[in-house]
Amino acid sequence: MKTQYLLLLFCVVGLGIVGCGRDDRRDNCVTIKESSSLSSLFSRVSSVRLIPVYDDYSLGSRVELIPAQGSFILCDMSNDIILRYDNKGSFLNEIGRKGNGTGEYNHISNVQIIDSSKVAVISPFKGIYYYDLTGEFLYKEDVDNLGLQSIITDSSLLTYYGYMSTEKHRLRVVEKSSTSQSYLPVDFTVIPYSTTIPQLSVYGGKVFIIDSYSNVLYSYESGKLNEYQVFDFGKYQVPDEFFKAKDPYKGAELLLGSEFAFIQRFLMSDFCSIAEIAIHKYSGLAFTYGLRVQDQWSWFGEDGKQDGKVFEETPRALVGNKLYTLIDPDRFDESKALYYNYLSNKEEVESIEKGRLNYVIGEITLN
Repeated sequence: MKTQYLLLLFCVVGLGIVGCGRDDRRDNCVTIKESSSLSSLFSRVSSVRLIPVYDDYSLGSRVELIPAQGSFILCDMSNDIILRYDNKGSFLNEIGRKGNGTGEYNHISNVQIIDSSKVAVISPFKGIYYYDLTGEFLYKEDVDNLGLQSIITDSSLLTYYGYMSTEKHRLRVVEKSSTSQSYLPVDFTVIPYSTTIPQLSVYGGKVFIIDSYSNVLYSYESGKLNEYQVFDFGKYQVPDEFFKAKDPYKGAELLLGSEFAFIQRFLMSDFCSIAEIAIHKYSGLAFTYGLRVQDQWSWFGEDGKQDGKVFEETPRALVGNKLYTLIDPDRFDESKALYYNYLSNKEEVESIEKGRLNYVIGEITLN
């Protein structure tokens, strides 16, 4: 099975979790909803197009998707494989490859499109590699002391350390002028957290930062770090006892023995924003999805339930009103039942069921 899993190394990060109760005057705070309060996500869906990905590669369980000029780039973060496909799912080319030679990389942390035509592959240990969309190596930029994840903007490089280093801050911004500024001081001694899910994203000149296990989504723009969105997790706030634990291992044990929530993924376009909230429950991980349109949040499960298992952890990218998901072919029968009434290309179903696939890309048009 290629079901996506959160990588916990474990994985607990001590942050000052901020609520937004009745007396809080924040205008950027929203309360998550769950269970009977959830609507069906598909009440906001106009259509679904399935794009089967055919090739001889065997991709792992932690794969990211990046739309790129009418094509799709799939990044196998666990095996350091980057592949490009056309709009119908046919293989086009590999972008770089794993290794130690010229234009070869190891340990991918982030992949992003630069200036719509260049692919930047970031490795914390090797630097930043640049390719064109055909996979031709362009050049390498040597960068020291990269964090767990990094992202490039027109004027700066943001690198996120979290708690897995000796850094005194969790976030550092290096401007093209070579000046740097650090943010989010490390105030707690905790067992570190790591994930292959992108914690940094960029849209409209802003970089969005998911700070490990915090309920605060930060944004960085024009030299300023701001609290962009605060999520009130209610009873799923990380317990105060966790932060007070003198032994980080005992703190982790306490946290794992409780129910708590965290921001797992944030996507933004000119049409809407989507927040994927993971809730560590006694019965396992559950998910709820926030959809913001014109500053109004709605909360969804795939079928009106928080613990639906087909859609969860599949969203990967948002372009305009199109949400792109990655569907595990081993679970396609379940997905078919969920998507079928919305399919614009039902003729693909039979070929998907018979084909030898890596993944199926779901192009979901929202209304």
